[in-house]
Amino acid sequence: MEKKEGITILFRKYIDKELSVGELHQLRDFLAESEGNRKLFHDFLSLYKVELQIKAKASFDVDKSWNTLLRKINFRKHRLRTKWVAAASVVLLLGVSSLLYFIFSIPKEEISLTALYPNKAVDKAMLTLSNGQVVLMNGDITTPIKDLNGVVIGKNFGGKLIYNRNNQNNRTSYYNKIAVPKGSTYQVTLCDGTRIFLNSESELEYPLGFTNMRNVKLKGEAYFEVTHNERAPFVVNCGNNTRVRVLGTKFNVSAYIGRNVVVTLVSGRVAVSSPSDRIILNPSEQVEIMKGRMMKQQVNTDFYVSWVTGTYEFSNVPMGDIMTQLSLWYDVKIRFASPGLSTITFTGALMKNESLGYALNLIQEISNLSFKDDNGSIVVTEKEKREN
Repeated sequence: MEKKEGITILFRKYIDKELSVGELHQLRDFLAESEGNRKLFHDFLSLYKVELQIKAKASFDVDKSWNTLLRKINFRKHRLRTKWVAAASVVLLLGVSSLLYFIFSIPKEEISLTALYPNKAVDKAMLTLSNGQVVLMNGDITTPIKDLNGVVIGKNFGGKLIYNRNNQNNRTSYYNKIAVPKGSTYQVTLCDGTRIFLNSESELEYPLGFTNMRNVKLKGEAYFEVTHNERAPFVVNCGNNTRVRVLGTKFNVSAYIGRNVVVTLVSGRVAVSSPSDRIILNPSEQVEIMKGRMMKQQVNTDFYVSWVTGTYEFSNVPMGDIMTQLSLWYDVKIRFASPGLSTITFTGALMKNESLGYALNLIQEISNLSFKDDNGSIVVTEKEKREN
């Protein structure tokens, strides 16, 4: 039992980033003993994924934790997917071999990408009122939002813009537009209670009141939690003349200029239409519109809506797509020294509340990629092979 207790504590300290140098060597020796030990470590991280994401550090009973862990592993060993988060904040995973590379290799000198790129994502947006007035919104500042007559119709605070729900019918002809720049995300609650989470470099235009149809326009990406109203369908108008029509549901729309429109349904039911086609989506289904053609598939919605909570999850996603997300979150330019590097696929997650440099440093530690600064831009290169 003492060995089990010690190993469990080592696992726990690893994910909480509390390992000493000596304990790191103990963990390394344990993993080197057998494939079974490495599998146990892998499963431990998988089962604690949610806890790691929210950085919970609750105390736990060692015996109960160990027994529960083994029971869950035996029950789920054929069902678990390799979708796990380590280091409690930002992690990219390339499978067990890459994880072991990270554990076993203690660099002789630390590459200070964290110091080179300390920038973090922030919450800010620009609101254009119906009279053309522009209001700069900062997530840390509380700002009242007024109509043309000076009446307060909502407020901005903590990265959220919330409109009042009274007197909707009087404002159906007045529109506001919120624009979220690169490096930011923002949340909007419309006058009907619908919540919309806007990703970086996105715009949303909407009326201050609704009648029998709730129409909004989207550029970029947004996650919608639509208030149910059978008498007033909610319609999202986006690129390539694509329309998403719902009554009340949760879904994500990615409609960045120059890219395919992608609609992912979490719950409820939606109708997606283009000039040439129309498709009904059920929960866990996604449609991608490519040059007018619609392609529907079953997906794990977590990978497409996790950004709402400040996490970007991905499974077998090309590095090019991952760098695009980092570019949006941190407002930086990223390019590849070789086109082939952008096609390398990764599975794992990124946490937005950590610095860009921290994310890049971890990618560099567990992969064959390296990052260099080029007059403010980031260049992704392949690591140079060293002579033994």
